[in-house]
Amino acid sequence: YARIRAFGSDDGIQLDGVLADYLQRPVSGGMGLYFDTNHNAAWDSRDELIAIVEGVTAPIDNSQFLFV
Repeated sequence: YARIRAFGSDDGIQLDGVLADYLQRPVSGGMGLYFDTNHNAAWDSRDELIAIVEGVTAPIDNSQFLFV
């Protein structure tokens, strides 16, 4: 997974797919971004951690994601 440091309000994260493919969940040290592997819109052990955004404690605003 990626470890993203110094993420601010002017920054963005580029991801493949659409917003519904991803979940955010607090983790130790920041906010975890997960690919919703089974597409059930709820975090579970089958979802894949793709990034930890360090120092972020609230969900990242949807406007900060760019999908390709």
